[in-house]
Amino acid sequence: MDVVGLFGVAAASAYGFYFLAWLVGLVLRDGTFARRYWGAGLAWLATVLVCVADGAPARVLVLWLMAVAWGTRHTLHACWRARAPGAQLGLGDGRRVDATRWQESLLLVCLPQASGTLLGALPFVVGMAAPGPAALGPVELVGVGVFVLGCAVEARADYELGRFERQVRGPERAVLERGLFRYSRRPSHFGACVVWWGIFGVVARVPFAYLAVGGVTALTMLLARPRPEQDRARARASAAYAAYARGTSPFFPRRPRRR
Repeated sequence: MDVVGLFGVAAASAYGFYFLAWLVGLVLRDGTFARRYWGAGLAWLATVLVCVADGAPARVLVLWLMAVAWGTRHTLHACWRARAPGAQLGLGDGRRVDATRWQESLLLVCLPQASGTLLGALPFVVGMAAPGPAALGPVELVGVGVFVLGCAVEARADYELGRFERQVRGPERAVLERGLFRYSRRPSHFGACVVWWGIFGVVARVPFAYLAVGGVTALTMLLARPRPEQDRARARASAAYAAYARGTSPFFPRRPRRR
């Protein structure tokens, strides 16, 4: 199957998956239910593509393993974090979602989530459709290494944040500024970007790789975009966070500035 055909399969799989997740969320009265299953959605999409793709077997297998490994870890962490005391329903920019309004959960959660999954699936579509190069070379191996590094950074940041949220009790406005959060305010997002550029490395030599780099670049811009309203709200709520934000990079890790 060519790139256009695989993209159609990917689109149907992504929007179908999140439509079902939206229906489950309605039954559970959880307006952000689908947000916890972004990783599972990508793993499902890659599994569907494997069943119909006829690209180079080695590349198809590696891409599928990447999607399943990253998607499984991401979903398990999201579900674990959602069970934490005081977990809040909300969007990535801090807005709340009314679980009783199906329009909000569909338009603000499920459709953007499905579109983001489809965007992230572009490297898998391009890579699984390509018949060659048949063998994985140094470029692909470097891509796998970058992917593993990104997964390690993202997993460590998620673990640090989850542990911190469980340790903090009461109304105090504590700020996590240890570990990876000492160097970046969003190390998990940085790790996710590294993951996707590692995936791109596996498909960098195939035809239509420019489509994949476009998708990865768009995801990077979404993850790295400034969030001034969210930062200002946190700074107003906590003087400690305001000081932390002044000395810590918002995205790319670097040594903290003196406060």
